[in-house]
Amino acid sequence: MKRHFKIDFFEDEKLELHYPEDFSFKQKHQYAAFGSALEKTVFIKHPEGRNVVGISTGLRDALGLPDFVSSISLFENGETLYLGPLVGIFTSGFTPKQLAPVGSRSDLFAGQMSMHSELGSVSFLFGKEHIDWDNGLIQGFFHTKEGWEKRPVPFPNIVIDRLPKGSSENRDANAQLKQKLENDYLIPWYHPGFFSQLELYEKLYNDARAEPYLPETHPFISFSSVERMLDDYGHVFLKDDDGKSACQLLYHRKERLYYCRLFDQTKKLLKFKTIEGFSRKIFARRQLEKFLIQQGIRLIRKENKAVDFHVVVHNNNKWGTDTIKAKYAYEKSGTNEISFEDVFQDEAERMNQRKKLEKAAIDIACAIEDNLGGILTGMELDLGMDRDGHIWLLKVEAIPNQSIFFPPGLGRTDYLTKRLAGAFLVRLNKKQEKELELSKN
Repeated sequence: MKRHFKIDFFEDEKLELHYPEDFSFKQKHQYAAFGSALEKTVFIKHPEGRNVVGISTGLRDALGLPDFVSSISLFENGETLYLGPLVGIFTSGFTPKQLAPVGSRSDLFAGQMSMHSELGSVSFLFGKEHIDWDNGLIQGFFHTKEGWEKRPVPFPNIVIDRLPKGSSENRDANAQLKQKLENDYLIPWYHPGFFSQLELYEKLYNDARAEPYLPETHPFISFSSVERMLDDYGHVFLKDDDGKSACQLLYHRKERLYYCRLFDQTKKLLKFKTIEGFSRKIFARRQLEKFLIQQGIRLIRKENKAVDFHVVVHNNNKWGTDTIKAKYAYEKSGTNEISFEDVFQDEAERMNQRKKLEKAAIDIACAIEDNLGGILTGMELDLGMDRDGHIWLLKVEAIPNQSIFFPPGLGRTDYLTKRLAGAFLVRLNKKQEKELELSKN
């Protein structure tokens, strides 16, 4: 059944909707909804037999549907007909400039929002400062034919997280906002990308699926903890909280020296007599409390270089691996790839190790989805394998890109229907269950 239709607004104060000729209801509807806005509505088959959605100006204003929206999709759930979905794109870095509300990223968002519009969804940009909690409205930024416009709209059906990669700006406040929209308003949150690496490890330690793959990881408290981990593992990594390696620290017992390997462009190997000397030289202008200490892992090697694996996973109803690539660890991206065949030259071993990596990636992805909340359609995992064949999780990144609308093997409209509509209909069912429980109490 066709779902995506053009809109024809007509002047009438009544709350009335003319449904298209080609749209057949599964049951009688009493309510029209746009995002969190819900209004009792009169539904009439289009009196002129047109294949468009006729919406009265009274209903348009009551629902907060912007007048520049020219097409929309229709979805049914019980007695309610939903217009949309209304998609909020959450980001930061807003500027006072009307022509470019998020600076240089504005054109990128405009292109993506145009694509969403072609699929029948209505999308807008917003930040935490644009939410009016008291009135249940958001001052959203829409991209129209006339440029960017700011309009008040209801809370969205879905939020897509597009915080800048590696952003730590007001991380705690953003996490609380996400939790509030998910728990209190039951709004699905796609690509919750602002979790910290420390938060990730701490939550996964309690999940039996992920725990075997987790290296020991702690926030930096003092150098005594660094010394203890050096005793246990021989070397450690000090990373900032977005998972980027700052350096590798080794202790040579015979020489009684500390060696520091930098992972910047210099790739220097520095040596120090004391850990205090190392700290003064490397972290003189950095806030150590923002760093993590992570267990050093003796990765398998090829041509005397450490090797790890980049695994991409997608969730099309269940998690599966898309690609697995071997690469030289700590090398610049784009020049570090190495063939899987070169790493594992024996075919039987190669197949066995690939299966191990696939299982680890899927186990970790399932655990992340269950423990961190939100909806992740794709992730990039960096996995390491030590010389005993044990697999370790080194880094995780969500994939906050267009794959939410264009996953492999699914058409554009199919995915919008199955994934986006499904997500917010699940939310509605949960909301109904919650209201039923409250009424019983």
